[in-house]
Amino acid sequence: MYTVQYPDSIFSVTPFVFESLGSLDNFILKPAYTRYLAGVAELVIDEKKKTSDVKPEGRAVDLVDLLLAAAEDEKQAAAKEKGLDSDKLSSEEILSKEQMVNVCMQVLMTVGGATKRTLAMSIHALANNNNVQEKLQAEIYKQLNRYGEINYDFIQEAEYLDMFLGEILRIYPTEYRLERKTVGDVKLDEITLTSGTMVSVPIYAVHHLDEFYPEPEKFIPERFSPTNSDKRNQYTYLPFGQAGSDSSNIGVQLGVLIAKLAIVSLVRSVKIAPAEKQENEVSPFVSGVTGVPQPKTIFVRADKRDE
Repeated sequence: MYTVQYPDSIFSVTPFVFESLGSLDNFILKPAYTRYLAGVAELVIDEKKKTSDVKPEGRAVDLVDLLLAAAEDEKQAAAKEKGLDSDKLSSEEILSKEQMVNVCMQVLMTVGGATKRTLAMSIHALANNNNVQEKLQAEIYKQLNRYGEINYDFIQEAEYLDMFLGEILRIYPTEYRLERKTVGDVKLDEITLTSGTMVSVPIYAVHHLDEFYPEPEKFIPERFSPTNSDKRNQYTYLPFGQAGSDSSNIGVQLGVLIAKLAIVSLVRSVKIAPAEKQENEVSPFVSGVTGVPQPKTIFVRADKRDE
């Protein structure tokens, strides 16, 4: 048995999930791992330039595909503006390899930071909802018996895992509020918004409205079963802010995949329970004058499962 003192840092709880992280309190990679990831990104860019079509129509795309396609589009536009043959311009002049590597690293770090918080909230939910943890554990063992290892198909076909993460992101969305400015007049029922009006969408509040989610403070993964998800208004669930719940967003896909892999590794390895001195704690947040919930120190206990 061991005690977790800072569960807002998921990697202090589960070092067996991501051993490469060099900081327990912040999402900061060790320099060696940063260099490794940057090198991988550079290698992928070089390989795709040699072997891939610039326009990736008709096949699955990744971030590098999108960057290369964007560089090609910009090259064509620049050539047209200057009255030149596009072959006389290099994509490197528009978007250099160094810039593409920087974008890849930025996406990785941004997604990693958001995922870290989601995993911390997952630990809190598992500790305080033992029945949910048991259902998740049962599904994980079933999938392990089927696949023999944790792989992509294992994750994609784990339905209860998907429901669990959906409820985590409802209660603890990665963004609390979304702001947009209208570019034209918009009429909403009896209200007319003139061009230039700032519109604020309180995502956290919407996710906690009883009208959309009965007993909103209760942790109920079944809200996100395929049947219930099909009935839901898509605009009442915006866990990733401007990305909504769009599974076509590469950053969203990466963050969800990392979170699912970590949750599976965690539940497979340890049983999470509330620490004795904090058994009655329910909410991991305190409310401030701004109305934005702030995380507080919470305690959980993790007991290693038998192999």
